[in-house]
Amino acid sequence: MSQTRIHDGQDRIRAAEAKRITAHHAQQLAERVESVIKMEEDKVKAWLEKEKKASEEEERLAKAAGLKRRLKEEMKKEERKRKEAEEAQRLVDEQKQKEEKEKRVRITEEKEKTERLKAEEEQRNAMGMTTAKHD
Repeated sequence: MSQTRIHDGQDRIRAAEAKRITAHHAQQLAERVESVIKMEEDKVKAWLEKEKKASEEEERLAKAAGLKRRLKEEMKKEERKRKEAEEAQRLVDEQKQKEEKEKRVRITEEKEKTERLKAEEEQRNAMGMTTAKHD
């Protein structure tokens, strides 16, 4: 064999080996790139999940706060209604007491007037005087 052929064969072997090494390095590089991409995707996925949970928690807290606020407003409204009803009942009771007192005073005054007129009539009769009834 000639030297050129040997060198050509060796060149082909070296070229094939270089090609194999380059392919191997390209595969390793691709695997590293895929690994980094997967890692970054996992980071983004974890961050999105964290954000989603935080958003859901914020929404839950806002909903709970809204419910608490509505319940508090409802309790205040019920308390106002109760106080208004108590005040209305107090006014009714006061009016009733006032009317009963006025009635008692009127009855007492009428009774005193009747007794006084009766006493005056008896006194006139005892003195022999006539009253407007007898006239």
